[in-house]
Amino acid sequence: MGIGNQALPELTETEIRFLLAYTGTEPKHAGPRSAAKAYQCLYPDASPFSAHMQGKLLLSRLKAKGLLTLILETQGAGISIATDVIRAGLRAEVIKRIEYPGGIWDYASVPDHRTRHSFARTALELHNVLSPEGSNSADAFRMTFAEAVAQQNEEKVSERKKALEAEEANYTDISTGEQ
Repeated sequence: MGIGNQALPELTETEIRFLLAYTGTEPKHAGPRSAAKAYQCLYPDASPFSAHMQGKLLLSRLKAKGLLTLILETQGAGISIATDVIRAGLRAEVIKRIEYPGGIWDYASVPDHRTRHSFARTALELHNVLSPEGSNSADAFRMTFAEAVAQQNEEKVSERKKALEAEEANYTDISTGEQ
């Protein structure tokens, strides 16, 4: 059995029961809350703290086995929805009040750069270009945010140098008529 052309990893009986309880949890909450609720479905006598910790542990084991996409799909948060949310976030705007001399004011929609930056960072993290903030596992990603900005600046400088060299190659000395 598999998802698309991928085979499912081996799961323990507890992981299977937890996955079924987790995907059936209503209402849909954020991961740790649903994980605690699912763990309490399996073990009703577990304390809330224990259910929270054990639920998070089981959820992280399932994620490590590559079932994050399956879990997100069953929770109604497939990749297409996540992509739409990121696209909307990259176009975020905020309404600002503009005051003119004489006590006249108006409202205008302007880009919300803080929100756009946050969504751009998330998109780049998903593409494995940036390492997540506060992450110790930077080896899983190609570069940090500062490195990405530095690389982008280097590319711009390199393109500009090439353009200047092309201009100089085409430059004709007017006084001598030589190239």
